[in-house]
Amino acid sequence: MSSLQILLDGLTVLTEKYQIVLGAVGIICVGCYIIFHLSGVTSDKRNRSSLLLLFLFFAFSLIIRLAFVTRVYVPPYFDSVEHYRLIRELVGIYGTSDFLDSLTGLTPGYYHLGFHLHASLLTLGLRADPTDVILILGQVTVAAIPVPLFFLLRHETKSVTAAFLGTVLAGFGWYMPGFAVNWGKYPAIAGLLAFEIVLGIAYFGFQKKTYRKRYTIFGALVLGIIISTFIHSRTLIIIALSLACWFLAGRMRTLSRTLQYFSTGMLIAGVLILGTLIQREPLLKLTLEPYLEDGFWITMLVLVLTPFAWIKFSKDFYFSILFILGVFASLYISLNQMLPGYANQTLLDRPFVEMVLYFPVSVLGGLGLAGLLQFIRGMKGIPRKANVYARLLIISSCFGLAAIIPMANYDFYPSDCCNFVKYDDTIAIDWLNRNSPPDARILAASTAMHVLPSGPSASAVGTDAGIWLPNLTGRQIILMPFNLDFRSRDTTEQLCQKRIDYIYVGNTTQSFETTQLREKPDWYRGVLLLPTVQLYQLKDCLTAD
Repeated sequence: MSSLQILLDGLTVLTEKYQIVLGAVGIICVGCYIIFHLSGVTSDKRNRSSLLLLFLFFAFSLIIRLAFVTRVYVPPYFDSVEHYRLIRELVGIYGTSDFLDSLTGLTPGYYHLGFHLHASLLTLGLRADPTDVILILGQVTVAAIPVPLFFLLRHETKSVTAAFLGTVLAGFGWYMPGFAVNWGKYPAIAGLLAFEIVLGIAYFGFQKKTYRKRYTIFGALVLGIIISTFIHSRTLIIIALSLACWFLAGRMRTLSRTLQYFSTGMLIAGVLILGTLIQREPLLKLTLEPYLEDGFWITMLVLVLTPFAWIKFSKDFYFSILFILGVFASLYISLNQMLPGYANQTLLDRPFVEMVLYFPVSVLGGLGLAGLLQFIRGMKGIPRKANVYARLLIISSCFGLAAIIPMANYDFYPSDCCNFVKYDDTIAIDWLNRNSPPDARILAASTAMHVLPSGPSASAVGTDAGIWLPNLTGRQIILMPFNLDFRSRDTTEQLCQKRIDYIYVGNTTQSFETTQLREKPDWYRGVLLLPTVQLYQLKDCLTAD
């Protein structure tokens, strides 16, 4: 797909849904402004050009990411079904006298409600479709994720160039975290942005120059932690991990040079050992896929720059490596001992670790460029003009690799893996709305979801557009494995016992096998046969043989 088409699609969404876009941007800007203010960047007139450039980067990122919305009818994957339900029902109970009781009944045991409250308020205030709000809010959040990183890197390195490299890496260096919208990980994406904002408050708020306001800053930090945890519970874990890593990094910097060398070697060895173990486990191997496959050359760029981060910014280097080591280790720490009832979950799950790894590696990339430029600037015996040219060459090479390679491979449109509802599905859903009785029971495909490599499956999840039927038609669905054998008499008896009226065959690779249904015309009758989606009806359970 051409870059021009992506830009035009993004502008189309921006023009048609500008109210939702502005509403989403406005709420996010409230959190980001706290970092802007604490960083002091707005008080320096010399920084206005960099702020303008940062704004243009965000605007460009937002427009091209909005192109995603043009190729979907509803948010992708099975997680989005629950997001849609919660947001729509939250809108319905606002203003009711028993709001708190209804809220408790609506979300028993659910712990990512912050995103849904945010989206439901936008939906209610703008009288918008929840699907539009979810899709657009997700893309706005992804576009905003690199912004707080700019201020952190700029303050630490005193280099606008290095800060922009880290920002570009966080935005487009790897297909994570942006790809996570294909998984419906909207609360997790919002949690990552909240995590960065909280980290910015902690970093800038407790500088010596703001010490007199420590109680206000502490209050803002506590409130930020509560809000971010409410958005996604696992942000509390990475916030705590970050604070611990920053404390340990400060202690490591006070060690003797010999002990620092030894500690650095141990940290790197730990990352390599855990990384190797992760690579050997098929389920966990996906954690490193964005960084070692499609993003290999960008990761290599960061690795080349990393030694200069260690030389010039040792504390930040230790923090980043400790953070990577911590999130790797979290994949092996079971919650069973700490939280009974969560035996099938680890401290951080694989998708979340895959998403959050962009943060430390982007930091290392920005620090490394700043360190390399300082190193070259301090070299003696080189003519001044040659020194300047060398730095310009390095900067252009780094930004060229960080921008051109990812942009050439980055897919701004939905992935076929997770985009369940396509055109034929909309026709089938409309047919069911108009032709099936309200109490119809529809069979939909599912698969077992595995969280831990060696653990049992946590639950059955829908694998095609059939999972959207309760929300979009009000019909009840019954989930059964997508590899169900419809040629078996036992299967037919099960369907009769469950009082199945229709069988939904979607367009994904994990939908029911339509060939089997066609082989048994005496048992199943095709009532809607589209190129990629079919609906079958059980003829008569009493006479099936």
